[in-house]
Amino acid sequence: MAYYPTGKNERSGSTTWSPERSKLRPVRPKGASRGAAAARWFKLGKRQARDPLTITIRYRGGNEAWWYVEARGSAGAFPGYRSLHDVMREINEGSTFRRGDED
Repeated sequence: MAYYPTGKNERSGSTTWSPERSKLRPVRPKGASRGAAAARWFKLGKRQARDPLTITIRYRGGNEAWWYVEARGSAGAFPGYRSLHDVMREINEGSTFRRGDED
């Protein structure tokens, strides 16, 4: 014998969805906090990009291949997708990187 449904929808899924905040915070690599980023080279004045500058770069690892850069007496962590030019611009201008702030 075959079973034929009666046409009645006994179980219906919810049509409303509401987002819920994740209770887990993402883990940032050491040196990548926003507070440290704001104080990296913010207080330093601008310098000429053509003048020689010694920098130390260390590989930090992580999902985005973080790099730890030391220059001008300060240091900061940068994600791997940032170009060397963006990092040097932040070091030379003495301010934090702002997306879309092109010269």
